[in-house]
Amino acid sequence: MTSKTPKLYLDVLRPDQWEIVQHPAKFKVIAAGRRYGKSTTCGNAAILDAVNGRRVAWITPTYKNARPFWVMVERAIRELVGNKQARIDRKENQFTFSSGGSISLFSADNPQSILGNNFHFIIIDEAARIDENVYYETLKPMVADTDGDIWMISTPKGLNWFYTEYLRGLREMKELGERAEVAAFHRKTSHNPNPNILKAYERVKREIPSVKFRQEWDAEFITEGVLFSNVDANIYGDMPTTLPKQNRNDMWVMGVDLGKLHDPTVAVVYDVNAGRVVWIESYHSNYTEQIERLRTLVGHVQPAAMVVERTGNQGVIEMLQNANLPITPFDTTNASKTRIIDNLIMKFERGEISIPNHQELIGELLMFEATQGKGSAGIVRYSAPRGQHDDHVIALALAVEAAHTGVTWEAIIA
Repeated sequence: MTSKTPKLYLDVLRPDQWEIVQHPAKFKVIAAGRRYGKSTTCGNAAILDAVNGRRVAWITPTYKNARPFWVMVERAIRELVGNKQARIDRKENQFTFSSGGSISLFSADNPQSILGNNFHFIIIDEAARIDENVYYETLKPMVADTDGDIWMISTPKGLNWFYTEYLRGLREMKELGERAEVAAFHRKTSHNPNPNILKAYERVKREIPSVKFRQEWDAEFITEGVLFSNVDANIYGDMPTTLPKQNRNDMWVMGVDLGKLHDPTVAVVYDVNAGRVVWIESYHSNYTEQIERLRTLVGHVQPAAMVVERTGNQGVIEMLQNANLPITPFDTTNASKTRIIDNLIMKFERGEISIPNHQELIGELLMFEATQGKGSAGIVRYSAPRGQHDDHVIALALAVEAAHTGVTWEAIIA
């Protein structure tokens, strides 16, 4: 009785994915949007190569990023494992096959652990988040002995080394066609025909700033820099010299960025119904005087909500609470700051906010930028340029955040 041949469980590739796989270039650069299916595209190739005796390396910014691929391989080779034709070594993060092939997973944040190896095939997942020295000094030499292949797959992250290689691939494909050593491919999320993916694509397009959407979902290479668009178009005129009178049906909220040693405290009053900044104050005084001024402003405004930045200011927060001010503390992390700034960016893009001709605020909006950190994480941070201030921008973002706290105007004046 003949034994059953073990089956490989691989996803069927679409024509647009197959185009990438079958191109003969040894180095491939794939700029793809989220949920396009880039890991499936390259994962299939990695598994087939390893089953057929080649040594394969899968590189990610951190080991955590490799989890989806690990699960994919486990699912794909389960019959080979059961038939003793493949083995899983969780301690070494490796799959080995009876053919002599293997798949080894490595983290780019520890390039020393990769040294001393050579491979027939290397896939660099989320390559744009990996330091260029890891690619040029560590990974690329590892296919020299074997005349091997390297595929770089990633969502773009600015104009870094991944962009350089992408341009190289475009140029070689144009000049050399099938003889190109480096080939580049661009795939939007919308190239994935899955109805749920397409639905998410359209939803997110409405929910996040266009710059971020173009980079992460349309896989465009975006220059880091100015974030706020339509600033001039959203200026309604000069700010009043005195605080306007609030009508009974108005809903005003406040955002406050507490100053530190060299920064002012800034308070922004925002009319939720009109989407309009009605008043801005800034203070360069001691905390006792600032609290008194804020108390006075609150008395005039009677805000439906008042969001105050707490990070590094817990003592002042307690003083504000003791003064019976209706504050909601806001803890600033990179994630929370990104969220409120993204929301503010979208307000400007859509023309849903109007601001006075306030030079400090306008100047900070125009200078505000996104920068990408170095290293494997490549964290993107929002801030003013070095040596500049962003107090007015943060206070405005907190005021817009206050509009969504759910506090009612009547609850405050009751």
